[in-house]
Amino acid sequence: MECNLMSDKINPNPDENINVQREPMLDIIEDDNSISITVELPGVDKENIELIVEKNLLTLSATEATRRYHKKLQLSSEVDPETAEATYRNGVLDVVLDKVKKAKTKEPTEIIIELESKFKRLGEEKDKIITELQTQLKEKGNLADDYLNKLQRIQSDFQNYKQRVATEKEMDIEKAKEELILRTIEVLDNFDRALEAGKQTKGKNALLKGIEMIHKQLQDVLKLECVEPIDAIGQKFDPELHEIVFKEFTDDQPEDTIIEEFQKGYTYKSKLIRPAKVKVVKPKSEEKKEK
Repeated sequence: MECNLMSDKINPNPDENINVQREPMLDIIEDDNSISITVELPGVDKENIELIVEKNLLTLSATEATRRYHKKLQLSSEVDPETAEATYRNGVLDVVLDKVKKAKTKEPTEIIIELESKFKRLGEEKDKIITELQTQLKEKGNLADDYLNKLQRIQSDFQNYKQRVATEKEMDIEKAKEELILRTIEVLDNFDRALEAGKQTKGKNALLKGIEMIHKQLQDVLKLECVEPIDAIGQKFDPELHEIVFKEFTDDQPEDTIIEEFQKGYTYKSKLIRPAKVKVVKPKSEEKKEK
């Protein structure tokens, strides 16, 4: 970037007869922040002075009567043209330019100290992070141990529950067996009495009556256990309850009517445990198909 001071007053085409004085008297004062330049231009009007600043190059031109001053000055430091301030009084031009501030080059020792400081901070931050992570890990470990202990207690309680239920179930089964055995023994006792009575009376009626009594008693025992006989004779065949053993081909009765039972069927709590084996009626038209 360049700065052109007072150039709007300079004649761009000076007279060729003007003598050029290339070395005007000047003085340069420099400090850490700025550069001050003083140039003596006696007899020169302000509007005939041209000053151009480009980074670290200053170009000065001035015209007075038959003389012309021209100077290019290489500055020791780069300056900011935007900060240029120029004053002209009594034939003396004063220019002040601010230096462009550059980053200070650090000494190796300073760099080492800074690096050591950074490494120290990083080390402290690392230690802090490690400590926090170790604390969190310990907390998570304790929480995991708690969960594991609870799970083990639940598993133990569940195993105890299963064993208790299995034991109670086995006891219930054994109790049910004992009750059924006791009822069956009572039936057996009556059987023994019926047989003994039949031997003493030598009569069939007494024996038959005893057997009928035992039969009814057995039916009562089964009924108490929710065991019910399945109706068969005269009923319509039901594949869910009956099993066909024989067929009779006739048109005298409705098709699928059960006319004979070979083995009684039973349900336990409304569930089929043994189907009734039966003979059913089929129309004569199907007899040939069966053969």
